[in-house]
Parts: sequence; C-alpha cells; structure tokens
Amino acid sequence: MPASTRNPPPKLLDEVRQVLRLHHYSMHTERSSVEWIVRFVRFHGMRSREDLFPAEPTIESLLTDLVVHGYVAAATQNQAMNALVCLYTRVLNHSLQDNINAVRADKQINVPARDISVDPRAGVIRRHHMDPSVSTRPSRWPSAVPV
Repeated sequence: MPASTRNPPPKLLDEVRQVLRLHHYSMHTERSSVEWIVRFVRFHGMRSREDLFPAEPTIESLLTDLVVHGYVAAATQNQAMNALVCLYTRVLNHSLQDNINAVRADKQINVPARDISVDPRAGVIRRHHMDPSVSTRPSRWPSAVPV
C-alpha cells in the first residue's frame, strides 16, 4: 500500500475528543479537558507523545505551578488534575504508578456574616457581609444598616 493512502494515526487531541465522546462526557467537559491538556503540553513544551512520559512528575509540576504562580482555587486545580488523569488512563492507557503529590490549593473558608438587619421594604432579615464603616456608598435605607 502506498504511503499516501495510509491513514495517519489520529492526533492526540482528536483521540482525546474521541474517547470522551465514547464515554458520553458532556461537550463542556470535553472542551475544558482539551483546554487543560493543551495548557499542559504548552507548559512543558512537548512535541511528541514520548515527551508525555514520565507522567507523575510532569503532572505534579503543572498542578504545583497553578497554585504557586497561578493562584487558582482548589476546584480549578481538581479540574486540571482530572483532565490529565483522564488523558493518561483512558487515552494513553498508562496507569499512574505513584500518588500525585502536588502542592494543593487551600479550600475557601466561608466567614459567617457579622451584621444582621431587617430590610424595611420586605421585612426580611438580611446579612451584611461588609463592615458598615467601610462602605463608601451612602445607604438609601438608614435603618437597614446598623450603626
């Protein structure tokens, strides 16, 4: 068979899309996974599939960089990690040997509201998450903000 009629192997991102569609992932998950994989490849300057290995240290370095220099949230870091684990396990059929020990992003701490007041229009209790002395905008309803 001549070389011009043979089908070339699929490109990595086309193969990723094919696997994600086979497993019925949503188009939004597919798009975000492909974007994370592109970012991963560009971060490491990879040119071929052989550059993807060893897997664990390359994944760790990207995830750590996201937290240290990118200041991303824990959910963003988890999304990137899940896309890369999917790449290695489902697309490249490579089992990850070690745990991925990247620097983890801190989970957001929700601070309870400090002030509670009654909205005069609706009679509803409202929580004010900002100290009234810091507010630069005057309140239309003086009784809504405790002094």
